Amino acid sequence: MPTPPVEIIDPRIPGSFGRCFSCFGPKTGGVYCRTCGHQSGWLDVRNEELNGKRCAYHPERSAQAFCVLCGEPICTACEARRGYSSLSLIETPQCHHCLDTIARLERNFAERLRQRQVCAKHPSQRAQLACISCELLHCDCCLYYVTKGILRTQIAKGPFCLACFRLKTDTISRWISAYDARLRKMI
Repeated sequence: MPTPPVEIIDPRIPGSFGRCFSCFGPKTGGVYCRTCGHQSGWLDVRNEELNGKRCAYHPERSAQAFCVLCGEPICTACEARRGYSSLSLIETPQCHHCLDTIARLERNFAERLRQRQVCAKHPSQRAQLACISCELLHCDCCLYYVTKGILRTQIAKGPFCLACFRLKTDTISRWISAYDARLRKMI
């Protein structure tokens, strides 16, 4: 069997640490990737009091909350949405500025991939297919199918990128990379 052009990562093993799961760019220390917009960090949930803090974007207004994406104090005009953490049930207010930035980064990243027809994780590799969940283009080494059958000879669902495989399938799923599936003429 020929050697794949890039490493095929077992999607069931934790990692890739220090890298964005979507584009493999280095993590920048924020909640979202500055290259592709993928949310890949812990929310900046603060328990501290506002105590007269002013909005980071409207200094003439009092802050009502801290944005969990940028950590800045924000006023009601800046708050775009407010959810709750499923783990702690703490409110998770998010500002327009962060959500607009994330949307722009995601849009620009996807457009660059479409224009160049390259893999989201390996820009030197030609994209073969898109993830059925996030629709980002990837090379065959970066896409995964869930298999079925005793000999794993049938495709059950996919292809998924690394992040979507981990979110949309169970952790014990039998899988095959698109690279191997293509070699075995399963796709």
